[in-house]
Amino acid sequence: MRKASAALRSRRARWLKAGWRLGRLVLLVCFGVGLAFAWPWSKDMVWTPMLAPFEEAMRTPPPGTLPVEGGELRPGPPSVENPFQPTLENLEKGRQLFLTYCAVCHGRNAEGGGTVGEKFMLPAFKLTDLRPESYMYDRVRNGGVFMPSYRETLSPEEAWLIVTYVRSLQE
Repeated sequence: MRKASAALRSRRARWLKAGWRLGRLVLLVCFGVGLAFAWPWSKDMVWTPMLAPFEEAMRTPPPGTLPVEGGELRPGPPSVENPFQPTLENLEKGRQLFLTYCAVCHGRNAEGGGTVGEKFMLPAFKLTDLRPESYMYDRVRNGGVFMPSYRETLSPEEAWLIVTYVRSLQE
């Protein structure tokens, strides 16, 4: 008789434990659904005052910002001349700067295929293609679509030394 009552108590304890677990699960699900659908923060954007598209005219952008029409190319400095001559000393300084800042994307020979440049969606440009010096200087200083700006890193003189070195590779 004692064994039977112990077994009954053990079975009853398991059922109670399972009932508590099920009750907590039902409570959690009901509370979670209530949080998702019944609380006010789920409707905040519906009640927020808003403007319909084109209901109000666009403000005029401040001078010097990007054009609204888009597609205009930023012109490089056309009247800027390279102040450095391709002497051995200038070419060596330019080569060192090129290897430090440019070779990781454009390759050691400026033919593209640097270690980082291979990972890009579009490969880095071959710098041996003939381009005006003012264009290359502008790209080094201001960057491009995928190229970062080195304005904060390189002085204008160092940028011109890189351009001088790249020009020597083009010839």
